[in-house]
Amino acid sequence: MNEYFQLLQEKVLDNSELIETNFKFNLLAGPQRWVLVKGKVSKIISNLAMNAKIPFLGIQKGNDLYIFDLSDKYQDIIADTRIKSHERLLGTCKIPPTNDKFHYTYPVAGKMPFAFKYVLTSTEKRLVETYKNFGLDFAIWLTEFKSIGDEIYIEYILEPRKFIFKKHFLSHIIPSGYKGLTISFVAKYMKIANLLIKLGAKPYLNLMFSDKLLFADAFETYVFKRIIESATGIKYEPLIGVRDYKLRIENMLETLKAIKK
Repeated sequence: MNEYFQLLQEKVLDNSELIETNFKFNLLAGPQRWVLVKGKVSKIISNLAMNAKIPFLGIQKGNDLYIFDLSDKYQDIIADTRIKSHERLLGTCKIPPTNDKFHYTYPVAGKMPFAFKYVLTSTEKRLVETYKNFGLDFAIWLTEFKSIGDEIYIEYILEPRKFIFKKHFLSHIIPSGYKGLTISFVAKYMKIANLLIKLGAKPYLNLMFSDKLLFADAFETYVFKRIIESATGIKYEPLIGVRDYKLRIENMLETLKAIKK
């Protein structure tokens, strides 16, 4: 038994037998080693809640618990100063369309809320921290873009595509030239929207988006153009259909700078 599983046995597994298994999680790419614990699942989950500082990833199928072998990662997880003490807790989410459950005891997606196929909410700050400080990115389906007070929030669903490990965190596999929405892409528009709030506006979109171009066109037309023209009287022409998103962001920022002068 390696050091990691020995740690689990001492603190969590209640001397349960660990069974070798060929189990693979279909949403996880790359090498995988899982071990199976049969029965005692409720007791083990209860023990995890009391020992949540011990790194753990597991999938519960009824009375069976599959535990991911973190032996090459757990020391790095323990030493990672980006993971705050209050984030070392037991988290659980369902894996639709089954009743299987995913358990984890550290923030597997950086600062992003994490769940499969459920609507999640995040701020610009959390998105930026996730892809800049943790080096992670995720493909998303955006369901709502809104202001609450003086901050922009999005509601989204993680796209059901395969995850990979980047060090000890999960991230999506984002191919080159990917046309769908990602958190690194949407965060740039959240920055623009936060600047619009300073004009006394309340940026808002509530359509489902999964495509960069459709979202960019909608944002410039129904958020940026409307707010700029309503608040300042200045005419703004959205760059509809343009896939140079850096140019589009720069164009909006230049417009905002011109207003301040």
